[in-house]
Amino acid sequence: MKILLIGNESGCPDFIKYANDRGLTLTVVSEKEWLSALTLDLTDYHEILSFSDTGQILVERIKKHGNIIGRGEDLIGRLTNKKRLREEKNLSHLFSQYVIFSATDCIESCEQLYQRKNLCFPLIVKPASGFYSAGVSRVDEAAGLPRAISLARRINNQINGTKGDVIIEEYLTGKEVAIDGIIHEGIIYPLIYHTKYPKLKGPFFHEEAYISKTVQQDFPEMQPLKQFIAALELKSGPFHIEMRQCNQEKWYLLECAPRFSGMGLSTNIPFFSLTGQHAYDFLLWPHLMSTQRWRYDNGHVLEFDFAVKYSAPLTGIDTVVAKIRALSHCVFFQYANNGDIVLAPPNNLNAFLTVFCHVTTFIEAISLYQLLKTFENELYCNLSKTA
Repeated sequence: MKILLIGNESGCPDFIKYANDRGLTLTVVSEKEWLSALTLDLTDYHEILSFSDTGQILVERIKKHGNIIGRGEDLIGRLTNKKRLREEKNLSHLFSQYVIFSATDCIESCEQLYQRKNLCFPLIVKPASGFYSAGVSRVDEAAGLPRAISLARRINNQINGTKGDVIIEEYLTGKEVAIDGIIHEGIIYPLIYHTKYPKLKGPFFHEEAYISKTVQQDFPEMQPLKQFIAALELKSGPFHIEMRQCNQEKWYLLECAPRFSGMGLSTNIPFFSLTGQHAYDFLLWPHLMSTQRWRYDNGHVLEFDFAVKYSAPLTGIDTVVAKIRALSHCVFFQYANNGDIVLAPPNNLNAFLTVFCHVTTFIEAISLYQLLKTFENELYCNLSKTA
């Protein structure tokens, strides 16, 4: 079986291993070279995939060129553009109160803009493009807005080379969750339910950890999930949706990506650990969603993304990795080595070390989180000695 992957092998090591283990034939085309995919005999491929937001749009263009049914570039483009999604009149009610600060607006005018829209502090300032909570910050008073907007614009520039637009929206105080799943023949199949830990309150929103579990279709957040999916007109394929509840009442949409999370890792690793079934199977054979019943595990998987307090050359990672290897039921993915420059939140666009651990209870996951934080602090100490 042949699969066309738009992206880089280094960016999705878990899927590459899965494909090799399954004996799949992979053709990998980078996003920059995506036009070369149009010269291929696309009828020869079982599926065309990507695990990045930009790659989703390219997949739709390639499928259209090959007369292959897809989800449509317009729909995918809408989901991957936070500004465009909010500006559609039939969707604006899904989001917290907000205002778009245009790339052409003078930064000194931001205070007048939020006052005109009657927004109340605290506010969240985020890039209109991006992921991994890069450039997202909380502002509690007007004096902090210019700096937060400058940060968001800098992240926009790192991603697409322009200042880009910035979203300013009211902060929601309640519970925040993320859900990964598949839609097949109009039916929503939730696969993994992520609790973000600890609760993100700002000033920055680096997601330190997910504590993940499997869910069936009768879990409490299924109703708002259905409402969001219906409003977004997403009728097939994978999704990663994040939402937050306000005052234990209404749920608001934060984002919905038309892909699995974490370049596939954050969906497949927990799902496989808890069920023995690869989530990637459903990308390639979505009909399995309606015919196959996997076992449910009442356990949890902790995903921990290491971060540094300030940007500097990395040191001491070998010692930390050795300690992780000694832990049971853990796998890790290392993307940087000693000497590599690593960026601190909120400027980091990628993880440099991610650990997944299968545990029995939520309390065990928290204990393991605290242990991994001590490992992370060792990196801080090493960095402070060399900075």
